[in-house]
Amino acid sequence: MLNLDLEGEFLVQTRLTPTESVRSFLNRFAAGNKLPVGVFGEVGRLTEATRVASELAPKMGWNLSMILRRGVLHPTREYGQDTVAVGISLLGKRCVVGHRRRICPLCVAQRSWCPLVWELRSNFACHRHGCRLIDTCSRCNAHLSWMTYGADCTDCGLPWAAMNIDAAPPWAVRLATWLWESTNRSLNFVRRDGKQQGWMVYLRLEKLLLMIDVLRHELLRNWLSSEVWERWNVPWTVELLGDFHYRSWLWDCMFLHAARNPMTLSKALIPFGTALSISSHFEGFAPSAPIPYFVIKSLQDLGERKLVKRLAGLRRFDARIDGIHGARNMQERVFPPMADQETDDLWDTHASSGSGQVDDALLAAAASC
Repeated sequence: MLNLDLEGEFLVQTRLTPTESVRSFLNRFAAGNKLPVGVFGEVGRLTEATRVASELAPKMGWNLSMILRRGVLHPTREYGQDTVAVGISLLGKRCVVGHRRRICPLCVAQRSWCPLVWELRSNFACHRHGCRLIDTCSRCNAHLSWMTYGADCTDCGLPWAAMNIDAAPPWAVRLATWLWESTNRSLNFVRRDGKQQGWMVYLRLEKLLLMIDVLRHELLRNWLSSEVWERWNVPWTVELLGDFHYRSWLWDCMFLHAARNPMTLSKALIPFGTALSISSHFEGFAPSAPIPYFVIKSLQDLGERKLVKRLAGLRRFDARIDGIHGARNMQERVFPPMADQETDDLWDTHASSGSGQVDDALLAAAASC
């Protein structure tokens, strides 16, 4: 239970912003009302943030329905693992970062809250400014804390806005933009995919994350050597998902593969964010999958002759044969009854095109996910 007198008057009645995470919201509430830093415990951890938000919401008059969909643990554990609710999407706990706070130094210079999309483990960049998200102080290397009175490092006092800014590679900015759009669609209860416009894709969040995992941990891991996979698995995944024909084929075949066991279909369509969960539901998917020409061409450019020779016997993906019109709709998942849905205006969705070369540290972080 919270050791806090909730009957008194508070200086600030905090309002949840349209795309804000619960952890950011609780920090703003505590800081605005000058509450002791440790009053909520370790709210950087999802279990603690979920408990605190659930206890505070009815007493403070907050919309509990929206609170429980902003990156906290889902009330049920029907799939045998902890899941996190992001709007109408249900993700495995591993899909969300742990107790470290992630920020874009340029964004936090303009506002005090952090969007939920920064907490997705697959996201490495700010889609607006094209820079890397950071979770450690650039001066003292301390982890950025969720509970702080000011927007600065709790160890050395360096303002977040003054921390070093590194350009993210174009693939990371592109992926960040997709994740931003998908997260917003989920938070605004948009259940259907949108039509692709140029390089921009509009997919349901759980569908996008699941395809990323299958490409990385099932297809590319079978096609590439460990050294090539560690460096290129995420950039090449982004490139492949940008192709409408390949993406549509991938989703259709993934769904059919998972549907071979109707008893586990619902669980198979949840992105749990681990290689183990992918292998348990999509093992055997790679051997029959045609290999995209992009992968062969990229290996040739890298001088990986042995890999190219090893993959020579695989059938090449051909949109004229394998392409389909549209993707199969994911089976909708029903949440426990909650309050009426509410729709908020989206925060600025304009995306920066990004710049910079592939960053070795960023690629290493991606490979370790």
